[in-house]
Amino acid sequence: MSDEYRSRQERRKAQTKAQSKKSNKINKGGLFKKIVLALCIVIGLGIIGGGIAVYAIIQDAPELKPALLDSPLTTTIYDKDNHKVETIFGTQNRVKVNISDVPKTLKQAFVSIEDRRFYDHFGIDIRRIVGAAIEDIQHMAIVEGGSTITQQVIKRAILSPKQTFVRKIQEAWLAIQLEQKYSKDQILEMYINKIFFGQNAYGVKTASITYFGIKDLSKLNLSQMALLAGIPNAPTAYNPFEHPENAAERRNLVLNAMVETGAITKEQAQKASSIPVTDLLKEQDTEQTPPYYGAFIDKVYKELKDRGIVKDRTQFRQSGLKVYTTLDSKAQQKVYHLLKSDEIPFPNKYFQAGLALTDTQSGAIRAIGGGRDYTSSGSAFNFGIDSNNSPGSNIKPVLDYGPAVEYLKWSTYHQIVDEPYDYPGTDKSVGEWDGEYWGEMSIRRALAWSRNVPAVKTFHQTKEEVGEDKVRKFAESIGIPIDNLFPSSALGGGIGVSPLQMAGAYAAFGNQGVYHEPYSVRKVVFPNGKTVEFDHKPEVAMHRYTAYMITDMLKTVLNSGTGQMADIPGLPVAGKTGSTQIPDDIVEKYNIQKDGYMDEWFTGYTTQYSISVWTGYKDIDVNGDGDPEFISFEPLENSNLDSTDLAKLIFKKLMMSISDEDVSDWEMPDSVKKVAIEEDSGLLPSEDTPEDQIVTELFVEGTQPTKVSNKFKQLEAPKNLKAQYDEKKKQIIVTWDYPEKKENIGFKVGYSADGQTMQNLGTVGKTKVIINNPDPGSAYQIQVTAVNSESKKQSDPVTTTVQISEEKTALVPPQQLQATYNENSSHIQLTWAYPERENTLFKVEVSVNGQPMQNVGSTKQTKAVIKDPQPGVYRFRVTPIDTTTNKAGPPAETTVTVTEAVPEEPPGNGNDDDNTGNGNDSEDGETGTTQGENTDDGTTQDGNNDDSTNDDSTSDDGQEDNVNMP
Repeated sequence: MSDEYRSRQERRKAQTKAQSKKSNKINKGGLFKKIVLALCIVIGLGIIGGGIAVYAIIQDAPELKPALLDSPLTTTIYDKDNHKVETIFGTQNRVKVNISDVPKTLKQAFVSIEDRRFYDHFGIDIRRIVGAAIEDIQHMAIVEGGSTITQQVIKRAILSPKQTFVRKIQEAWLAIQLEQKYSKDQILEMYINKIFFGQNAYGVKTASITYFGIKDLSKLNLSQMALLAGIPNAPTAYNPFEHPENAAERRNLVLNAMVETGAITKEQAQKASSIPVTDLLKEQDTEQTPPYYGAFIDKVYKELKDRGIVKDRTQFRQSGLKVYTTLDSKAQQKVYHLLKSDEIPFPNKYFQAGLALTDTQSGAIRAIGGGRDYTSSGSAFNFGIDSNNSPGSNIKPVLDYGPAVEYLKWSTYHQIVDEPYDYPGTDKSVGEWDGEYWGEMSIRRALAWSRNVPAVKTFHQTKEEVGEDKVRKFAESIGIPIDNLFPSSALGGGIGVSPLQMAGAYAAFGNQGVYHEPYSVRKVVFPNGKTVEFDHKPEVAMHRYTAYMITDMLKTVLNSGTGQMADIPGLPVAGKTGSTQIPDDIVEKYNIQKDGYMDEWFTGYTTQYSISVWTGYKDIDVNGDGDPEFISFEPLENSNLDSTDLAKLIFKKLMMSISDEDVSDWEMPDSVKKVAIEEDSGLLPSEDTPEDQIVTELFVEGTQPTKVSNKFKQLEAPKNLKAQYDEKKKQIIVTWDYPEKKENIGFKVGYSADGQTMQNLGTVGKTKVIINNPDPGSAYQIQVTAVNSESKKQSDPVTTTVQISEEKTALVPPQQLQATYNENSSHIQLTWAYPERENTLFKVEVSVNGQPMQNVGSTKQTKAVIKDPQPGVYRFRVTPIDTTTNKAGPPAETTVTVTEAVPEEPPGNGNDDDNTGNGNDSEDGETGTTQGENTDDGTTQDGNNDDSTNDDSTSDDGQEDNVNMP
């Protein structure tokens, strides 16, 4: 037993005696002493309890197995099929070295910077632990700072790198055990052979070969030794190939530490630090194996860091973890080749691209495209997960139409007007990508053709009606972070996203509204066999009707909208284009064309995969010469494409290469109704709506239209059409019914007699019309059509027929019509026979030498005289007329020739005893009328009923021989 231990015991005995002498005074003490006693008891119990807890933690510590200490502790990545990924993590680049071959100065370099009291402590450094504990209390968390080289060996070989109190206690316990079983040089050998030095180099000898080309460590100079000792703290940051300035700073820090520990002199340190790092290095080897998986492994690292499994990339690489991921190796290789090869006609070397591929149903990340010049994990900017670019119109389903369908239950037909419009609350107008406005349209068409004004209107109206918080919540529920909403946010303004975030958000639309945060790690197995499986709980982000209706509209984008280039025949796919214009200040600063774009997006999905592709430029002045390169509408070299097409082309090629042949379409939920509607009215189509005016749209259950459109529907035809003949009044009375008398409704009436052409009587407003004086014996067809005077639409016509009865004594042609010229009297005598009939008048007409027929008068007699005719051929027509109806009967005609006569001396006064010379009737009633005069018994108007004459009713031949002059 040591003297120190005995002295402690003696002090305790002395304290016990002193306390026993005062024990009699305790009962006499006051309340204060009782409280002190109680506190002492509590503290004592706490110490005992703490000791018990520490004991339990130590008992639960893993066994210190030599195999674990000697095993290569590099992290290994496995894909979704549990196959080891062939990357720097799958095959170690490690050449072991025996501690006896390590120069003393190199050992001092590591000890000076990592653990100055390495050769003095027993596995843990009390002074470092106290200092670290104080820092932990200040930060209220476990922070790095107390680990010795021995503890680091334990941490890398046996324990999880996760920072917890339990792990620190177990680490300290195992470090003490390690010190008892192994010498300091053996422990240092374990350390320098395990640590990672960057550039796929594990162990100090591999690092020496990698950076300096030196296999024999004794040939390293002091500057190189210090450089190697400084790298493991942050292998990426202190990589001398990639960051020589950082490496030099770290090297000098190591040299200063060596001076402080007495390993070297100040002069040696100054000389070593004066050598440029680049002069110490050999020429960097080019990478032999394409780094297919580096971009994906970036996400694996971030995920493990966020979960506290590792705290930095060094732990990530050196912890000996087996990480089982969601990686699809073939898809990742396809992504790598698409971004690297000539398969895509990129416009120049500055043009960049990034993408993310996820499983639509689970959120599992299958591949990530880090960029065209991406090399290996952590070595470059990862455009698939690190970018924070404006999504442009890619945001429209997320912030505009998604919330409108979700909260306002808009249908895909919902009408909105594309017109000149200012952002609400500003005087800045919303521009359209084609500089035109398309007028009223459905939100389906507005989204398909990426119209900006309808999107901004939708965004603003939804915010006004349901509140900004709900709109923001909708976006955040599918993984799109929103700090503030601006009027321009409807078009992506003020929002920054990565392809991985967009792929995850769109996948929620493709997964019935269920969101899975994209993830890359399934489980982690630690070197001691402990396994941690990660939970990836889904979240219901929206109603199924919203997801389905947005998806259906996004299918239209590819079928007939701006995304047609990305369409894949036979594959049910939905998606959206997006772009952002070059800001005005950049256009002005660099004097560049305004029609270019900063970013181009295409995000699309099937029921199997979701892919988001971004293309563009990371920096404004990408080549650093003040002459920036931007996307333009100019065709690409040797291609019929332009730069705006490349995101769609990358999406299409990738989706085609990875999709199964039997990818299913989305199933419409019961909460959605697919309804055929009339395009212009939005109502149900009538039977008369043309097929090209009918569209199919989606409605949330209960909001679909129920009213039938009348726009194309024909008017209902009149009913109960009747026509009756009133013989007494000589009228046809037509009546009909109409179901409902409406404004602007009239009735067009027409008739046809005996099958002749239908005659229009005009349009009336009532349901009755009278036709006067129909022809006796004729069959009349009556037709009535309903007419809308405003729309000009007509109903089908309805018809009926009525027969007009024959009169008792019908008109017949005059019989035995004769015309005789008397040369002596210079008269033409007309005679004819006619059955006795009341109310009959005869109209006489004459045509001379083939001239048109002229009316010469009317008479009730059956004869007429024409005085002093001139020589020529006279054709006479006699037509019977019923004076009660003014109807004409069939006519008769005859002809007579008047010759040139030799005048004779007339006897007496030259008057004819039988006839008057003025055309007036004689007393015996046998003379007719002169031309142009009417009898007292009735008249007819010129041309009346000419259509009723029959030129074939009599014959001119064979009549003159039988004529008897009166």
